[in-house]
Amino acid sequence: MTVLNKTEMIAKNICIATFLTVLTGCGFFTKRVESIVEKAETKNQTATLKPIKKNLYCPTENRIQFIVEDESTVKFYAPLFKSLLENRNYSFVQRSAMYALIELLRRPDAVTPRSRLQFFLRYKGKDSYIDLAPKSIEDQSLMPYLKGVESLLKYFDTPTDMMKIADILDANMPTSINVSSALELFLQEHKDDITRNEELTEIYLKGDEILTKHESFKKLSLKKIVQQYRNSKKTSDNNYSANDYPLNTYKGDANNIRLKCNFDINKETVTKKDLTEDKVKKTGHYFAIMEGSNIFIATVSSILPEKTSNLKGTYFFNNRAPSYPLPFCEFKTKTQDTLLFSTQGRFPAQHLRHLLTYDIGEADSQQSLQEILTFSRHLFLNNPDRILYESKRGRKSQLDFFLSMNFPIYHVPSLGDLIGASFFTSPNEESKSLIIDDRSSARLRCSY
Repeated sequence: MTVLNKTEMIAKNICIATFLTVLTGCGFFTKRVESIVEKAETKNQTATLKPIKKNLYCPTENRIQFIVEDESTVKFYAPLFKSLLENRNYSFVQRSAMYALIELLRRPDAVTPRSRLQFFLRYKGKDSYIDLAPKSIEDQSLMPYLKGVESLLKYFDTPTDMMKIADILDANMPTSINVSSALELFLQEHKDDITRNEELTEIYLKGDEILTKHESFKKLSLKKIVQQYRNSKKTSDNNYSANDYPLNTYKGDANNIRLKCNFDINKETVTKKDLTEDKVKKTGHYFAIMEGSNIFIATVSSILPEKTSNLKGTYFFNNRAPSYPLPFCEFKTKTQDTLLFSTQGRFPAQHLRHLLTYDIGEADSQQSLQEILTFSRHLFLNNPDRILYESKRGRKSQLDFFLSMNFPIYHVPSLGDLIGASFFTSPNEESKSLIIDDRSSARLRCSY
């Protein structure tokens, strides 16, 4: 009797999977790729990765940490860290609300009063997850983002009036805001519509040219924005949906991992809503702050209309909240607690589901977790069936397997953007850190 080695066994299983795929369709194929290829690659081989040029997590000695958009944003925030966001004269919740309101002013394309706000808050040992959306998408007077910030200040600390925070920021923020790289791309892409809008032209054009990342625009008064929210008379809880997609507990493939997600991670992740909203242009944005064991991780999502316009009397671009939130999961074992939002791309929940087959529960340090998060990703799309694949991050054996399935494969430089926080209490490491994706422009500020 011939004893098969591990490689031969995997090849044999792939052949079986190929045969069963014909019988059962793409759903089964997805599971076989995850269970055979990904698990074997991550456990038994080291993937070839691009050199990492930025910190993806903070050293254990840090006192306070931030996730910011990019390197230029770090410079913008430099005078605000010590005066406001690291100032312990304000509570952690108050500083989190400040961060959220500064981002509102700083990214008027991706973060507006109408955007959908999700945040995970761990404060004084208690976990809270909030997802704020309008009950009626058609109601253009609703401002779920501001409702979310107001709820943060009202329910999770000594109640603080949002107008008071706005007054502090108006007095301490610079009068002009630098254009970030992502905002510059947005302005260039929508230049034609902007030049036909008098209010937007006044803000975003300098002479005949659209602003670039080397320039700035005059900020709005936060007090006026908060007052507009209050004057709308739509501040009641009855106008908003809170946690329509709550965190539910799920079992992972391994007995040692416990999951809490705002979607069913064990089922096919593409829903009718996904397919409907996949055809419209969505934006995702995020920021986070960690101090000791306290965490505030926020994600913002919006859907842009075909024609670019502004909210009357402001420099915010018109958008609406999407009908479903960005996917979020907590992966927890005896020695690990990892919190992750998937914030970019089509069907972003797939990237969280794939982590189960990467054996995320076996990570025992920040470094081993990063090896899993930087491993090559793929995405299954339907109608027609096809695969998007990060070929430059993968191994030849993985690509050969995909090719053997006779599925169209589209090579892409990067897929998805996972951000969050992780805690380890393993024999190898005791640590806690915010974490970012090396595929993004995001940066960590690790203060001491």
